[in-house]
Amino acid sequence: MASFSSKIGVLLAAAGSAVGLGSIWKFPYVVGENGGGAFIILYVACSLIFGLPLVMNDFLIGKVSGLTSDVIPLLNHSAVGSAYRHHHHLT
Repeated sequence: MASFSSKIGVLLAAAGSAVGLGSIWKFPYVVGENGGGAFIILYVACSLIFGLPLVMNDFLIGKVSGLTSDVIPLLNHSAVGSAYRHHHHLT
């Protein structure tokens, strides 16, 4: 599990989260108030159409490979990583 090395890191992460959540809530409200309701419907539809398959693909790759994001950087220096690069002709 990741942890913060300083209090300033925690503060910056909390501030970034608050700003991000504020933008998520404010954007649809402002667009809807200014006559862009159709855009919001299209935006949500496209997000679901493209986002859902990507998330499902991510879960599937993780389940099949049995790896987590903590392990992926280790592949660069392992036999599994070199075999993968050799098989897929990667450098």
